Amino acid sequence: MMVLRATTALGSRKTGACPMLMITRRSAVLAPLAAVFVPTPARSALRHEVVIRNMAFQPASLSIRPGDSVTWVNRGLSRHTVTGTQGRWNTGVLPPGSAATVTFTELGTHAYFCSIHPSMKGRIIVN
Repeated sequence: MMVLRATTALGSRKTGACPMLMITRRSAVLAPLAAVFVPTPARSALRHEVVIRNMAFQPASLSIRPGDSVTWVNRGLSRHTVTGTQGRWNTGVLPPGSAATVTFTELGTHAYFCSIHPSMKGRIIVN
């Protein structure tokens, strides 16, 4: 009998015999394949925040996972944008006190800047 160790959706660990995966000497060759088909709990997408203040994005660099969202909050005194350098996304103008959110699904480094103040730059690293 094979013993599985699984993590439940609530994060607690559960150990016990799994009657569906009994292994005999004849089926021992398939045992490594059984682990491939054990479902794991899906990771919930996270929400991250970048603050726009003092003519800067804080933090200027942020690492996230695919499916995570980033919300830019303008806590400065000026209007700003958050514009992807490849032109694939743009929040539009964010007046002071406003916010915009972008969800990232593609792996890689996504550089951005403020089109009103081009010296303001940042990057989102999706890995």
